[in-house]
Amino acid sequence: MTNQKCEFKTDNELGISFEQWEALIKTLYYLENNKLKHHKFIKNEHGGMESGLVSHHNLYPPTIPKRFNMAFWNSGEQECGTVCCIGGTAEALSGVNFSVVPDQLENLFYPYMLNNWHRITPKQAAKALRHYLTTGETDWVKFAPKKCFEREEDTDA
Repeated sequence: MTNQKCEFKTDNELGISFEQWEALIKTLYYLENNKLKHHKFIKNEHGGMESGLVSHHNLYPPTIPKRFNMAFWNSGEQECGTVCCIGGTAEALSGVNFSVVPDQLENLFYPYMLNNWHRITPKQAAKALRHYLTTGETDWVKFAPKKCFEREEDTDA
């Protein structure tokens, strides 16, 4: 039975599968309820930024994430726990594939207009995801911190 008072657009309105829709709502719950800690990048000896993670791609089955960073789809199990972005978290929590999605959802997963994705916190990502689920649109300009629009060398870690 469908909740008639649901504030979110339907899966059909968003152009995604019902399973993807459910996975995004579960991801929103994790982001809004502090289930994921922000994994910050650190400055390396050359002054650049790095995650301190060993990168793993396409891990199946994915492990449940404990940390969040928009720069990682799914880091795989690390000492600090698995680190994922919005899309990686949705896949890890549900086992649903998000490799083919509408443009607006792709823009949510990959905010190419930003220079420093890694600075997006779980709370900011939650606001952007809630906005997408209620409007069907992505608006990182409204929800990302100003430091995300600067070049890395112009900002502090």
